Amino acid sequence: MNTPILLIIFNRPKHTQALVDALRAVKPSRIYVAADGPRPERESERAICDETRKVIDEIDWPCEVLKKYSDSNLGCAINVSSAISYAFQHEDQLIILEDDTIPCSDFFKFCEVNLEFHRMNQNISIISGTNILRETDCGEHSYYFSEIMQCWGWATWKDRWLDYDHSMKKWPQARNVKWLLETFKNPILAFFWRQQFDGVYSNAIDSWGYRWAFANARTRRLTINPSQNLIQNVGFGGDATHTTNQQHPCANIPVAEFKFPLVHPEILSVHREHEMKIYNKLHGQPSILYVLKSIVKKWIKR
Repeated sequence: MNTPILLIIFNRPKHTQALVDALRAVKPSRIYVAADGPRPERESERAICDETRKVIDEIDWPCEVLKKYSDSNLGCAINVSSAISYAFQHEDQLIILEDDTIPCSDFFKFCEVNLEFHRMNQNISIISGTNILRETDCGEHSYYFSEIMQCWGWATWKDRWLDYDHSMKKWPQARNVKWLLETFKNPILAFFWRQQFDGVYSNAIDSWGYRWAFANARTRRLTINPSQNLIQNVGFGGDATHTTNQQHPCANIPVAEFKFPLVHPEILSVHREHEMKIYNKLHGQPSILYVLKSIVKKWIKR
């Protein structure tokens, strides 16, 4: 496989081993590996970080491995975003996998076909391998378009990533309710995203993903989601940074065999019913109070 891969690893050697085993099935010829350093308040973490990095040394097929290992802990947001930016200094497109996102072999073909097919389509920013609904009725088509970014195993192009701005300097002027409603077409989603964007802008939330979501919302770019799930997220649990609930409905969703050749949708449109189903599965059915708050927020101008 010729498309370069970026792996994000940290302190979970078993997950990293499962990821390397999945890569062995397709044998990519170039792999970038970014590893964050141990947290200073956890003395025992350096040993397990070193153990995780040793898994990468066991790659046993012809492959160029380029390492970006940090001695200190950068944190989730800076480590991941800086790793993507580093890899894009050398590449025009990437498939990106974190250590807890275990792909099936069809995921790589799905990404490669769409990277080529949508290369010149500036309306598309992300090719995701995740379908948290497990299976989505797309009719005869192989995937659908979404405004909700799913980044558990994904691919993108360098020119799209250039719009990523860690400081989110354009958020204050975009924060008004009118822009949010025009962008997300739903007061519940608008209210939710304003909370998340406020959180990362103030550094209360350590997330590269919400910053990337803002970049794509601002440029009105969409995500491609497969009709069936191609990534199993095995990282839910107490050792996770964000996905700590082991019983979350998105944990360990099984992968499915995918049908090729892909059938591409003729019309670029977002299925609003799918959007709310994705939101509800990720964050739970909104309460009546939450819905009322979101409606009230519509009329508040800041």
